[in-house]
Amino acid sequence: MIIGDTDAPAGPPKASTPLLCGSAAPPDYAPRGTGPTPTGAVQVLYQPVYPQQRAAFPVAFGIWILASALLWSIIDVSRSNSDRDGGDSKYPVPPDVGLDNCLRGLWPASNKRSPIAGLPYSAELALGVPLPSETSLLLLSKGALSVGSLKIATSSEFTDVVGVNVVVHYATTAVRDTVKVCFLMLKSGDVNGVGIFTPQQWSDRKNTDRLYFEVQVTLPRGRSINSLTTDVDNFSQDLDYLKGIVDFKNVLLQGSNGRIHVKTLGATNTTLQTTNGEVSIDYLEAVTAAVRSSNNGISGTYHVRKSLDLTTTNGIIKAAVGINGSDSSNSLIMHTSNRHALTASRPIDAIVRLSLDTTSGTGGRFFVKAETTNGRLATRIASAPLDSSLVVHAQTSNAPGSVALPSTYEGSLLLATSNAGITLQRVNSGEQDPACKARSDCNSRTRTVETREATNYKREAVVYWEKKNSDRGAVTLQSTNGVVAISV
Repeated sequence: MIIGDTDAPAGPPKASTPLLCGSAAPPDYAPRGTGPTPTGAVQVLYQPVYPQQRAAFPVAFGIWILASALLWSIIDVSRSNSDRDGGDSKYPVPPDVGLDNCLRGLWPASNKRSPIAGLPYSAELALGVPLPSETSLLLLSKGALSVGSLKIATSSEFTDVVGVNVVVHYATTAVRDTVKVCFLMLKSGDVNGVGIFTPQQWSDRKNTDRLYFEVQVTLPRGRSINSLTTDVDNFSQDLDYLKGIVDFKNVLLQGSNGRIHVKTLGATNTTLQTTNGEVSIDYLEAVTAAVRSSNNGISGTYHVRKSLDLTTTNGIIKAAVGINGSDSSNSLIMHTSNRHALTASRPIDAIVRLSLDTTSGTGGRFFVKAETTNGRLATRIASAPLDSSLVVHAQTSNAPGSVALPSTYEGSLLLATSNAGITLQRVNSGEQDPACKARSDCNSRTRTVETREATNYKREAVVYWEKKNSDRGAVTLQSTNGVVAISV
């Protein structure tokens, strides 16, 4: 059911509206004065129709209009097939996404000030998306004019509805009315969501042919969400304090040309990726996590139970990492490149703490890989479980590299470079065997650092508390034209 002005006039699109020939036309509208009159956000509650209901009932949703003094647009309700016919095929809707209903033209004016110069007007639309148990949430923004910010926070209420508030800033109503806001369902399963679509191509584009969106998503408190997925082009993404308030199995944040910032987040599996934007994490907890960017840096505090992958190009990686692993293999991979002109001192600067989530807290296998090119590398393994197997591969070029190892490390050491120096440093020759905290027969043991091969540009050695453990782990540090140093 739709509640609104069913007698709203319909007319041809304005001549200034590009790319609407052959598509469903928004109503003809000429604002009075210099801009639209603020009327408050339209609120739309979406009632999804699941496959078992489709056979018996038509799609329906309700629109409640709060404090609407002037309704100057119409609602374009279209099915997923018709959304790709004719002129509407210019809207870049992913092929695996079904559009249950789309709204176009329902944009009451807003009092919110635009953060973008040259876009003096604002309009606002408030949506409600039901989120049944174990349902996934999908948020999309696609199109040539889709630019803005996405913020995800939590509500103080315990409900089963996700609030999605969309503010669009614009210069002309003709351009604004090309926007389609659609309720989404993935064809592969129970996924609800919202998509914001603008035309994919825009010929003869003027300076006024621009839009900027501010999207606020409010998640209900105490909910368990199967997955949260975003795919937003030219958007920044900011997540508020979500850990411990909303439970996620899977989180996938995808973007381009915008930063990703997370205050706190907890999920089983997490992937955050963008291009040309920084990824900064105040605190992330997951079983597995992957963070990827390009032409910018990655930073943050990460606590994972199995694996973490931090990858960027032309950007700094600065991370504090805790891996509370299992008896099986656990890994940390950090990779960046081409950081030879820096304001910070190190392209890769990582502090890593390794632990084991078992009764004994000993043993386990850990793999740490840190790679960069044309930039300095510094990796410190601050702690590792007793009797654990640690493999470290660290490599850079045309710059120095350093690795610091904990007192629990036992195994081989390989340092190699070209045209530079090599340093193998014993930090504390009087240190106590860490096994003595649990064993009384080890007080007489001392740590041995034994060099087996040494040249000007290469050194092989082993370090151990007990000689039988000299091959338990393996640490390799390599560079070209840069000093390499390992401290134990």
